[in-house]
Amino acid sequence: MATYAICPFSVVPIRSNSSHKSEQVSQLLFGELVEVLETKGRQWVKVRCQWDNFIGWIATNQLKAITPSEFELFEKQYAYCLEVMHPIMAENHYLPITLGAQLPNFDGIRFQLEETQYTFSGLAVFPTNVEQSTDFLLKIARRFLHAPYLWGGRSAFGIDADGLVQVVFKLMGVSLPREAAQQVYIGEEVDFVEQSRAGDLAFFENRSGKITHV
Repeated sequence: MATYAICPFSVVPIRSNSSHKSEQVSQLLFGELVEVLETKGRQWVKVRCQWDNFIGWIATNQLKAITPSEFELFEKQYAYCLEVMHPIMAENHYLPITLGAQLPNFDGIRFQLEETQYTFSGLAVFPTNVEQSTDFLLKIARRFLHAPYLWGGRSAFGIDADGLVQVVFKLMGVSLPREAAQQVYIGEEVDFVEQSRAGDLAFFENRSGKITHV
């Protein structure tokens, strides 16, 4: 039987190998889901991210195990956090979550993970209510202005180019791969720069012809 988990913290690093010294290749945001593919001792698990199928290693204590039925529920019923940063409140603590985090089985005010009930008073949107428009896309993208650059980052506390594009389009209900080299194959090609519109993506290649930036 497959094993599943949810990200219970603000931002969690995904690494290239099972070591805290290894490269951070991506991040999980609060509420995002993973399937556990492999375990290494008690400290590390290799996971596949539910949103984009990205595979990497996460420290075991940075995830919360969930049942297959919870995974199925949380995969279908959730809301996106639209605040750059806003706390979720439990009885004895609060946790800051970021733009693009997911609120599992959110009822508009609260949600629950195991025995802990959280309330969220910030701006959130359910995927079925997402406004798929250029104006909304630009509004979300501009919220990341002045965010510091961070290799593998996906939040306003630190983000890279591929992560920026992925999270912005995620909030539009569009699932993009994690890396620019794969993102370039999604959507329709614009033949000339003069035909481009706000919200289109520009990709850049290195000297060997590989897409390395978006």
